Amino acid sequence: MMSAVSLPPTGPLDPVGVVLRHLREGEDVVRCAAARALAALGDSKAAPALVEALLDEDPDVRIDVMAALVQCARAEDADAIRRSLMGDPVKEVKVFAIEALGRLADGASVPLLCALAKDRCGHDVAWEDDTGMWDEWLDVQVAAIAALGAMGAGDAIETLLEARSDELGQELDAAVFNALAEISEGGVAVLAGLLRDRSAAVRAGAFRALSKARKDVLMPLSGLFAKDANAEIRQLAIGCLDAGDPLASRLALADPDAAVRRAGVAAFAASRPEIAQAALGDPDEEVKAIALEALVSGPEPLITDDLAANTTAWMASGGLRLATACATLLPAIAGLEAEGPLCEVAVDVQRPQELRIAALRSLGGFASDTTVEVLRRAATDPVRQVRAVALASLAVLSKAPENPMRPAAADLLIAAIDGRLSEPDPEARGADPEQQGVLGALGASKIEEGGAGRIVISRDGEILPADGPSGGGQEDAPESNVVEGRFPRSTLDAIQGPEPVSSEAEGEAAPDDAEDLAAGYTKSRRRRVAVDGPDDIGDDLRLIALGVAADCPGEGIEGALVESLGSGDSVLRIAAFKALAQRGESLPLSPATEAALVTALGDVEPVVRGYAAQAVAGCSADAADKLLAFLDDPDAIVRAVALRHAAATAPERAFDGLRDDSLLVRRAALESVIASGRAADLEKAMTICLEEGRADSLTEACRQSVAAHGILLSILNAEQTARRRTQAALEAIASA
Repeated sequence: MMSAVSLPPTGPLDPVGVVLRHLREGEDVVRCAAARALAALGDSKAAPALVEALLDEDPDVRIDVMAALVQCARAEDADAIRRSLMGDPVKEVKVFAIEALGRLADGASVPLLCALAKDRCGHDVAWEDDTGMWDEWLDVQVAAIAALGAMGAGDAIETLLEARSDELGQELDAAVFNALAEISEGGVAVLAGLLRDRSAAVRAGAFRALSKARKDVLMPLSGLFAKDANAEIRQLAIGCLDAGDPLASRLALADPDAAVRRAGVAAFAASRPEIAQAALGDPDEEVKAIALEALVSGPEPLITDDLAANTTAWMASGGLRLATACATLLPAIAGLEAEGPLCEVAVDVQRPQELRIAALRSLGGFASDTTVEVLRRAATDPVRQVRAVALASLAVLSKAPENPMRPAAADLLIAAIDGRLSEPDPEARGADPEQQGVLGALGASKIEEGGAGRIVISRDGEILPADGPSGGGQEDAPESNVVEGRFPRSTLDAIQGPEPVSSEAEGEAAPDDAEDLAAGYTKSRRRRVAVDGPDDIGDDLRLIALGVAADCPGEGIEGALVESLGSGDSVLRIAAFKALAQRGESLPLSPATEAALVTALGDVEPVVRGYAAQAVAGCSADAADKLLAFLDDPDAIVRAVALRHAAATAPERAFDGLRDDSLLVRRAALESVIASGRAADLEKAMTICLEEGRADSLTEACRQSVAAHGILLSILNAEQTARRRTQAALEAIASA
């Protein structure tokens, strides 16, 4: 094993000078790495040496050297780069040379680039392929076209058009159009003319190129664009006009094309509220929606009683885009008066799903019995997206300070986690909200009371009493997921838990069957996750609730999460551990929960151990001691989590982690060493990474620590450094 190198005391090193030595003296792979490192440094001081290296005998070196010159070249290097473009037969060298000349805006290179845009120039330019095939020339041709555009070469416009129209050439419209879009002197005008081409593909390509053009390039033609008969061209004007320009109002409010008005309102309404107000009268609902969003989201929202009334009416009768925007914005516009209309929309299954989802999301800001009951019903909707948003809004309510509905919202989340939240009555679901009123349409709550019997969730999503008449008994019961109805009264109760339901009754592997657990619970039926249908709503509710309730306060919710740790379903069980790991990041966990998590550190499932380690690290005062034993865990995630938190107690183990095969573990080890702030430890860590040839770890170190970068330079500056270590150090500098 190597010991840490003893670096001589030196002043600040010149990175370029240190790396250049290896460009001149190293083996071919080292010279390549040195060239890439110089490219990363991007210092023009390296240019003379890089120009010399253009004559290197190794083509890979020449490729990397020319790529470095793209970043480092000076104007006086253009002649040498041009000679290399013509004389070096390697295609990649030519492509990088063209890019370098384009960045230098070398006017003397324009004739050569124009020639290469149309022809191989076989008499003047060397090629690896002497048969005249086009494959390698195409890349050079495209690079030449792009460089002419980057240089803004107005005198190359005709050449670009000729290259595009060559019947025997390649399809170059995209490359030519993008180049023309960068040429303010004539190129943009040519593209504008192509917007009237008979070919739809040409028109579309020209429009795409113009829409990506810089504002300063389009600005001189903005007036002409705004008055053009073509709606697409008028849209281009919007991108290069200031909001205060008189043309802005005309395009946003008076243009005959709705797409132009939409783009205009979206661009100008935020800084000109009068445009937004006027646009509310637009016949196009999309324009209305954009204007409404601008009015409400501005620094000084313009909200009136009329706006609240109109927004409510549009939500009830407007199209999907406008109604959804109204459902999202109504709380900010109408305040508490928004609750009733939002509830009506949320329970109306005849309305589009997107609209109901927007209304349910907005209801998360209202604390009332009505809202909670609406969310309860929506939480068992056949549509998964609706269920997810309803539970998320309940989570918002459960976290709102001084909210009288916090307990009710938390109880619903607990019921969902525990598998006791049932579907609303089908008759109530189909009722007409306008005839019954919101609560009448909702029906009575169906959360099972504590101590209720077991229930059966059928394959079709029906929730039936396991022992009742509709349950059918075990013999004729449908294939189902049986859920225990009892919920713990405390966290300790949750950990001790009821006696587990027997595997014979469940029809699944018992939770303590280690062999089946290790095999991924192969005896358990994999439950489908319903998206738009009612399949397995119970389990899906549990999964969603575990996610949204992770950071919701309350002992009851924590107890429900802990009870789910014992689920016989591996997906639910893992979701519960993940939720507790997330919870531990923002909320304190009880000692009993911590004990359950420590026990889970020995679980056979690697994902479970990983989440348990993460949770223990977040909640335990002596997490380092508890995780120390898991530094050798067979799973890389567990080792990384353990190392990140145990290295403070056992710093030597961080050095072992740097030799780990997993980058995840090595990254955790580096973070621990860098966080310690000990220069000697960082030097030792860098030496280990060099010894192991871990360029990726060295790169991580350089990105996180300036000192690490300096250590690499000192090692590279040493008189004798092994090739492998030199290459790894150079690769790290190149990638940092």
